[in-house]
Amino acid sequence: MPVIIDNESFVKGLSAAKVMAYSGNDDPTHAAVVLGSSRVEAGDSGTQNSLAFIASDGVSPGQAIFECDGDLKLVKFSVDQASQLLSAAKGAASAVKKLDKEAECSVELSVVDNGATLLMRTLTDGDPGEADSRHYIPLQDAEDFPIRSTISRLNARGAKEILGTRGTGDEQTLAPLGAGNVQSFTADAVKKMSAITAVFKEPVELYTREHPASIVTITCAGVFRAVLAAHAYSPDLDVDDPEVPVAIGLIDDNAAEADAA
Repeated sequence: MPVIIDNESFVKGLSAAKVMAYSGNDDPTHAAVVLGSSRVEAGDSGTQNSLAFIASDGVSPGQAIFECDGDLKLVKFSVDQASQLLSAAKGAASAVKKLDKEAECSVELSVVDNGATLLMRTLTDGDPGEADSRHYIPLQDAEDFPIRSTISRLNARGAKEILGTRGTGDEQTLAPLGAGNVQSFTADAVKKMSAITAVFKEPVELYTREHPASIVTITCAGVFRAVLAAHAYSPDLDVDDPEVPVAIGLIDDNAAEADAA
C-alpha cells in the first residue's frame, strides 16, 4: 500500500533530512536519506501513523516525523535524488495553487520494480490532477544504512564525564571538564541549527544531556529531533560566568567627557 503525506510536510521533512545528511562524495552510506512509516507516540492522542525522514553524517543524526496514511517500508536514496524529489514536489504544489488556491496538495510514495525504484506521484485533492506529475528514482540498499545505531544515537544521553587537555607538547595532560552554564559548538553544528530553523521557520530547542560538553539534543516545530556533538572547552574555563570582559569603561569615559564639556 502506498504512503500518502501532505506536500508541505513532505518538503519540510526531506529538506530537514538533507541538512543532516553527509554532504561529501566519499561516504555513500551517509550521503543519503532514509524514509519509512511507523507508529509513533503523539502525546495525549496516543499513537499515529507517521512517515519518518532520517539522515546522519555519521556523527549527528536527525529525524523528522509527519502524520501520513498508508505504509512504506524503509527505503534509502541519495541526497541528489532527494533534491530531485524536492524540486518536483515544490513545482507541483506551485502549479496546483495557480489553478486552485484552495486545493490540497499531497505526495504519494510507493516502491515498484521489485523494490528497485521509488515512485513519487503528486496529487490534487487526493487524485492525480492537471498540474500533477510522477517521478521515478533508483533506490539504494536500505540495509546499508545503520538504522539501529542511528535510532539509538537519537535517544542517547551522552557521556557523564568529558576530558579536556591542559598544556602543550610533553607538558600536555588530561583533565575533566567542569559542568556548568557553558556549552561550546563548532561552526558545523551551528550551521545545522541555523539551517533547521530555516526549514521549519521556527526556533530550535536545545536540551543539555549528561554533560554539556558531550552531546546536545535539539528539537524544532514539534516534529524534528537531532543529536549534535558539543565541543570540548578548556578545563580552566569558568563554566558559570563568561570570562571575556565587557568594555564598561566606555560608559565611564563618555560620562567624564560630557561632564568636562
